[in-house]
Amino acid sequence: MYIEQVGEMKVTNYQTGEVCLIDFKAEGWGGKNKHVLEGFAYNQNQPKLATHRISGTWTGTISWQPMSPDGKKVNS
Repeated sequence: MYIEQVGEMKVTNYQTGEVCLIDFKAEGWGGKNKHVLEGFAYNQNQPKLATHRISGTWTGTISWQPMSPDGKKVNS
């Protein structure tokens, strides 16, 4: 039996109000998106403006990149 992690997960920090929405991608034909996840973190003051981008694979490396106010990645 094979079970694949697919769909959206919401993680909330109830002390700070920060929210992280992570999307677990479906593998699809050829395994292109095998174990891939993507997501964004938001703070309580600006819930529609992402503060960080999360990407990687849930079986490997997950990276966390800061975002600028205009929605672009910030080089850190």
